[in-house]
Amino acid sequence: MALRLRRGTNAERLAITPLSGELIFVTDYDSAGVTPVWIGDGVTNGGVEVSSSAGLTDIINDTTPQLGGNLDLNNADITGTGNIDINGGIDIVGNMSATQIVADTITAIQFDGDLNGSIFADDSTVFVQATDRTITANAVTSQIVTSEFLSQYSEAQILNTNFFRKESSPWVGGGTEFTKHNHGVSVNGEDTTYWADSYSQDQYILFPSPGGVGDYTQFFKVWNNGRVMINGEAGLSGFEGLSRQPRAELEVTGTMVVNPLDAPPASPTNGMFAVADGTTWDPASKGGSVSYPVYFDGVSWNALY
Repeated sequence: MALRLRRGTNAERLAITPLSGELIFVTDYDSAGVTPVWIGDGVTNGGVEVSSSAGLTDIINDTTPQLGGNLDLNNADITGTGNIDINGGIDIVGNMSATQIVADTITAIQFDGDLNGSIFADDSTVFVQATDRTITANAVTSQIVTSEFLSQYSEAQILNTNFFRKESSPWVGGGTEFTKHNHGVSVNGEDTTYWADSYSQDQYILFPSPGGVGDYTQFFKVWNNGRVMINGEAGLSGFEGLSRQPRAELEVTGTMVVNPLDAPPASPTNGMFAVADGTTWDPASKGGSVSYPVYFDGVSWNALY
């Protein structure tokens, strides 16, 4: 059985009817825009096209494409709309930009963006808890620290510094049992208390406590009936002012400064007190330059003397 093969231009192919099984190769197939190989069936003018329909001419028609090796992008990009689903790791040299990244674990040298989740330390403990906005760390290193803080502590001390609020055991003052909290800073395990607050069923008190030693004559206290007391007498080893109820709606032990006003308050109420500067605002027409106390009787301002 002999193999018959012809070659020629596309115009020459169309001028014949090849025999059944006879192959024709079109030499100008590219410029003619036809398939290069045709086969005769004995009846069709020019033969029958031998197409490549048995295989894929492009990857878009392959619904399950696979790579037999690494894909070299050759300095090109992969673009489009869709998802990337990989069971494994992604190694990136450079920057990665995304509107949203959802992952069980992200390891990065630098992370910029909003966090919705938690950051874990190398020992798997939670370092940043995003849900309640807390940071747990043995040490926090920052380049921005107030000059006052830096002047008191060395760099090594700052790296081992914790601000604390500690509750002491119940203590009794003037026959009243209080719950006390110390507020301060702990440097290298040594506590320094600056403020303390105490409360009982009747009152809440805030007072300075430098070095953990409270000055029980200097405080700000609110009683459960709304009365307020600022500072108090010592007595009973300093607890007298702490333990009793304020004698008035506002009780102050010490001095109080009321700055003179150069104009009356915008909306005075009956019984309001103020100090007029006596020059720009002179409700009693004293005609001088000395300030004086005044009160509002519901109609007008009146001098106290």
